[in-house]
Amino acid sequence: MVTSPLVAGPFVWMPTGEKLDLRIACIIKFGMPITGMPDHKFLTDSEILALGDHVLKFRSKR
Repeated sequence: MVTSPLVAGPFVWMPTGEKLDLRIACIIKFGMPITGMPDHKFLTDSEILALGDHVLKFRSKR
């Protein structure tokens, strides 16, 4: 299995802009199989959006 840390992988290079919060939420909900990140479909949409908001706080300003 190939792993990709979020500090150097696709998350860092995800373009900012319109609907970034929803794109992050989709990654959380459906996972990233190639990186080994499982889906979290068992969480409610509001829980996923809250996690996405939390994750976005770690994104450095570039």
